[in-house]
Amino acid sequence: MYRSDTNDVRLWLSDDMGDTWAMGAAIFSGSAENETKVAFWGNSGVAVGRKNSAGMSVAVTQNYGSTLVKLADVLDSVTADVAPTLDIVRDPYGTVRVVLGVCSRANDTLRWFSGTLKDVLANGGDGFDSYFDSATDMAATSGYHVPQRLPSGEFAVFEVREDNSGGCVPRLRRMQLEKSIMLARKWTPRLVSRSTMSALGNEATYSSQFGRYDRLGDLIRFEGYLQIATKGTLAYANNPRLTIPGPGVASGSQLVLRATAFIAHFSNGNLPAGNYLSGGMALNGHGTFALYRSGLTGSTAMVATEINPTFAVRFSGSYYAAVTN
Repeated sequence: MYRSDTNDVRLWLSDDMGDTWAMGAAIFSGSAENETKVAFWGNSGVAVGRKNSAGMSVAVTQNYGSTLVKLADVLDSVTADVAPTLDIVRDPYGTVRVVLGVCSRANDTLRWFSGTLKDVLANGGDGFDSYFDSATDMAATSGYHVPQRLPSGEFAVFEVREDNSGGCVPRLRRMQLEKSIMLARKWTPRLVSRSTMSALGNEATYSSQFGRYDRLGDLIRFEGYLQIATKGTLAYANNPRLTIPGPGVASGSQLVLRATAFIAHFSNGNLPAGNYLSGGMALNGHGTFALYRSGLTGSTAMVATEINPTFAVRFSGSYYAAVTN
């Protein structure tokens, strides 16, 4: 849907199987948004519209579209010439998810975002917590992609590759979206003291952080990176700990670690040659791992004095968990 002559992007409705249509409620008012896609799941709906400046606006409804509430935007950094593709589907584990596809003409990359319907209805664009790139040759494509679930569980995505000269190439692509966006969730790794996990002033500050994980049954696989800016008030004694997906991580799933959880290896560039970091599950079992410094002479507990302002760690691992959500 494009703007109407009133500069509102409106929901158009039909109650006679499409024979006639009537203009309904305004999804976005004024001239800030243009191309908009809407997806419904029962009485709940999500609308994503391209902003004329940059980024995309998100509005939601839980009354069949009678009223729509604009919430947090998504993709503030993308250029204005991006139009959305939107769908709401149920993943193999029964979770209803919103799938958002966008292709920026700045880099011709078709990127798919995902978030649970519950999170998107509550938080708008902040509810999209993972992404997956499916094509890097879309040649100025904007908003012409339709995902469909196949009986096999795969997704078939009909996409149109276009260019500014007027040519276009339609393609049908089969993808395992579950392995990319639908089960991948972001989380925020943190370096914390042994004594208290979340007390104010006890956490380090970071110059960069990244984390994502996916779930296959009870198997949790994760990867992350962080570089600290300051150590905050980390206790100098005992093992500093690193958070992993679990309770206490706001954007993570509610996971209860089993006693056998273990991370075999961490790597970072700030330890002496021949040393690496390993992790053992903290005794509290609440989503943290104690860091150990390991070398030719064996493993010793890492302490905060060994962490300098450029401390960076890239890590990955897996464990089995009892899933509570």
